[in-house]
Amino acid sequence: MEVPFYLRTIRLLQRYLKSIVTRKKPKETLKNTLELIHFSHSFDKRLEKFLSSNAQLSKKTIHFNNFSKAINIIQTTFKNN
Repeated sequence: MEVPFYLRTIRLLQRYLKSIVTRKKPKETLKNTLELIHFSHSFDKRLEKFLSSNAQLSKKTIHFNNFSKAINIIQTTFKNN
């Protein structure tokens, strides 16, 4: 499932804030959180570049943004096979 970058960033920041408030382990640090956000952004760029350079793999990739769309894709695929 493709999750937008802004939503992943919000979730990572929420996780960081929750770990500070609850003080549960493993302890999240601001540095680690920023590294995760940076990794998430760079991963998106690398994935786009990889898929654009590999047409055969790009055709096999199915993009969806909600579960109902995913279920419809799966049902359609199994009906056709």
